[in-house]
Amino acid sequence: MTAIGPIPAATSTLDAEVVDAVVSLRGAYADLLAAIPREGAGAIGVERALGISKKLAWQVYRVATAENPLSSGARVPGKAAAQQVIAAAARLGVAAEVTDRVKVATIRFHAVVSEHADDRSSFDLMVRSVTGEGLAGHDAELKRTAYRVNRELMGRCCDVDLFTLLVALSEKPGHMDMCSLRGLHGLRRLRPDVPLIISRHRFDQGEGNVRQREPVFQSAFADGPTALVAEFSTKPLPHIAAHTGQDGYTRFVANVDRLGTSSAVSCYLADQTRGLPIRSPDGSCAIGNIHEIGTPAETLYQDMLIDRRLLSEDAFGPISPELRVLSRRLESTNWPGEDTGVLLPVSERIVRGGRGLPALSAPELPDYPGMVESVTKQLGWDAGNMVLFRVRIEHPVLHSVVWVRLDLADRLD
Repeated sequence: MTAIGPIPAATSTLDAEVVDAVVSLRGAYADLLAAIPREGAGAIGVERALGISKKLAWQVYRVATAENPLSSGARVPGKAAAQQVIAAAARLGVAAEVTDRVKVATIRFHAVVSEHADDRSSFDLMVRSVTGEGLAGHDAELKRTAYRVNRELMGRCCDVDLFTLLVALSEKPGHMDMCSLRGLHGLRRLRPDVPLIISRHRFDQGEGNVRQREPVFQSAFADGPTALVAEFSTKPLPHIAAHTGQDGYTRFVANVDRLGTSSAVSCYLADQTRGLPIRSPDGSCAIGNIHEIGTPAETLYQDMLIDRRLLSEDAFGPISPELRVLSRRLESTNWPGEDTGVLLPVSERIVRGGRGLPALSAPELPDYPGMVESVTKQLGWDAGNMVLFRVRIEHPVLHSVVWVRLDLADRLD
C-alpha cells in the first residue's frame, strides 16, 4: 500500500468522515497508478496505458500523486468515469484486489459527498477552501459563470468597467483636488425593456456630506451629460438623460432601440472637485476609491493616480493601499476594517504600476492612456508626477463594492 504524507491541521474544519474518505480514495488511486504498466511519465503515461481521455488521465494522475492528500478530493473522477478507469485497469491485468479497493473507496467517497455537501461543486469548494490548492482558479470560474448568468438575468453587460480616481495637490496648502474618470466600454443590452444605465455616481466626503462636482470639459455636447469625455466616447452618442435621486446619486441613461452588439455604447465621464481638506475634521486622512459593480462586466479597472508629493515616500518609504471587496454597500462610509460579515472571500490584489501615462496600459482599453492624458492636460496636472495603484478584476461580482483606501495620516507634516 502506497504511503501517504501528513494531513495539514487546517483540515480540522472538515468532518473527520470527509477527510478519511478522501484520504482513503487517494491511497486507492495511488496503488492503482503503481500497478499500471506505463511507458510514459505523468498523465500521458496513464492516458496511453488505459486508453482513456486526457482529462480523465489527468484526474487519475493528480488524485494519485497529490502532495496534500486532502487536495485530491477536488479532482476525483465521477462515478461513471471511475468505472471506466477500473475496467481499463482490469483489462491490463491489474489485480482485482487493487481495482476493488478503488471501487469501494469511490462508492464511499460519493456517499460522503451526498451527506456533507449540497452537490459535488459545493464539496470541491469546501476542499479547495481548506487546502488552498486550486482555489484561485475555482473562484475565477465561479465569477465567470456568475457573469454569464447575471448578464442574461439583468439584460445588459459591458466589456470594461472603468473607475479611476486622480488626486493632485491643491494650490491651497493642506488641500487636494480630485477628479473622477469613469465609464463603461462596450455597454450593450440584451433585453428590450432594460434601461441602459451608463453611469451612477455620487461624491461623498464623509458621511452625508455630498460635494458638488464640476465637469472637466466645459464644451457643450448635444444630447449628452455635461461631464462627458466626448473625444473618447461613442460617436454619435444616443440621447442620454440624467436622473438625480434623493439618495444623491445621479444616473445617466442612454436611449437605444437595438439589442446586442448593435446597441453597444462606450461612454466616459470626468468631473472634478477642488479644494478638499487633506485632513478631515475628525483628524483622519485617507483617500478612498469606492465603486459598486452595477453592470455585469468582463473586466474592471479601478485605478488610483495619486500625486507623489501626497505620498511622502521619500520621507516615510513606500506606501501600500488597502483593498476590500464587500458583498454589499455599507450604510455608512466608514472603512469596513475587519468586519468579515461584509467581505467577500475572494482573492483580489492591488498592483503598483509606476508613474505616468506608460503605466496605464490596458489591453482591453487601448485608448485609456490617451484619455487620462487628455483629462490631466485639461486640469493642468502633471500625469508624470502621479503614481498608479491598480485593481484589475476579471468578471467582478455583481453589486459587490470594491474599496481601495490610502491612509496618509502618518505622512503629513
